[in-house]
Amino acid sequence: MPVSHTCILTALDVLDGGAVEGRVQITRSGPVIITAHLHETIRQDVYDGVTVIVTTLAAGEIARNFFSFSQHSTLPKAENSKVTTDNHHDMAMGGDITPARLRSSVATYIAHFTESPAS
Repeated sequence: MPVSHTCILTALDVLDGGAVEGRVQITRSGPVIITAHLHETIRQDVYDGVTVIVTTLAAGEIARNFFSFSQHSTLPKAENSKVTTDNHHDMAMGGDITPARLRSSVATYIAHFTESPAS
């Protein structure tokens, strides 16, 4: 069974309540659209983090960043901190995901693009 992107992205919730649609989580802040998707390794259906993309309708993609599961201690029980076809269901359903550090890092990153400048 392939990895359920919807289940993993919903459990990670890196965009703090953004809608999960298909293989991405998406949110909008004014003119800025932010998407997050699982980052696939060179092995099919093996994911080692999320890629966050910041875009605007006027300028297109303005930033992209990779956030690894291992650097953010997101999957403490997973072999090599990766989501695979063998472990994805248990992670999403059994609470084996600890996304607090990952969410915090993503929030800090996207704040640079969504916060209004001081007057």
